[in-house]
Amino acid sequence: MSFNEYAIELVNDAKCTNETEESLFKLEQVKEVMLHRDKSLIPTLFPSIIDLMTRPSGKIKKFLVKFGAECLYRCPAVIPGFLSLYGFLMEAGSNDNIQRSVIVQLSRMYDKVAMAVVNNGNGTGTVSGNESTCNWTSLSNLTNKGIDQFGTTTSETAKLECIKMIESVCLFGYPLSRGGRSNVNANANGNDKNASGSVKHTVADIPIHHATINRQDIENETDSIHAKLVLWLTRGSTNNSYTIPVL
Repeated sequence: MSFNEYAIELVNDAKCTNETEESLFKLEQVKEVMLHRDKSLIPTLFPSIIDLMTRPSGKIKKFLVKFGAECLYRCPAVIPGFLSLYGFLMEAGSNDNIQRSVIVQLSRMYDKVAMAVVNNGNGTGTVSGNESTCNWTSLSNLTNKGIDQFGTTTSETAKLECIKMIESVCLFGYPLSRGGRSNVNANANGNDKNASGSVKHTVADIPIHHATINRQDIENETDSIHAKLVLWLTRGSTNNSYTIPVL
């Protein structure tokens, strides 16, 4: 049996059972195949696996949050499904813990998600057509839902998680000339890196003549997001542990 046949069988088994633990066991197996045995299976099987986001199980949803991030790191082509998954999990009425899991993942990888949108998932840096615009709108809607959590949640931990996500959005949206990426260090080649050593991207990495995404529009959007955060922190919070990102 090929890896493809084995993975398809595992996905079907996971979807055919209503037992959460059994589904998770099958999903962990198919994740091992897709991420470590045959990465070419990611773009073909990812859409089928994220169909499980409609399951009521919080455990399955949490699995999908992390699984989606791991797939996007390895295969930017899954960006439309990734945005659909995270957008669905951030809808009103979704479990607070699931929404927080989405926010935490976005804070860790926002620049990677943004560049996958810019490159339309092809990972080559070439500009693309209208699909990039639709995906960028989906990403903006997703981050706005995360940002709004800061104004609605009563959990201090959740508020801090929102701030970290907003900081990631702002660090991408401001080029170096305006102080972007102020919390990362440049390596010997001049590329900024985070603590894990991965290169961090900003709006400056978007091709200046991109067919559909405009750098200035993103900077303006970032100004608005940063201003909203500053307003909330200076007007609505008495907790002195919050630090306003200086960008």
